[in-house]
Amino acid sequence: ELTPSERRVAQLAASGMTNRDVATELFVSVKTVEANMSRIYRKLGIRSRAELGRVVGKQSSTIVQEDVDQDVECDTDTDGP
Repeated sequence: ELTPSERRVAQLAASGMTNRDVATELFVSVKTVEANMSRIYRKLGIRSRAELGRVVGKQSSTIVQEDVDQDVECDTDTDGP
């Protein structure tokens, strides 16, 4: 599982930003981004930014679907005052 900071770096990198762009956006060094990317690749079992884009896209749609499912569950709750 990615840490919150690794998730943010992964999202920005998957969106097409360079390591330098990600570093500037997050106010960290390029070396920090590179270290995060190494951990992200290892944890996700991937080897390229293209693969990262596919994995991040799948995770984002899963998270969105989980949010939608939770909203539906809340809307169907008939217990009330």
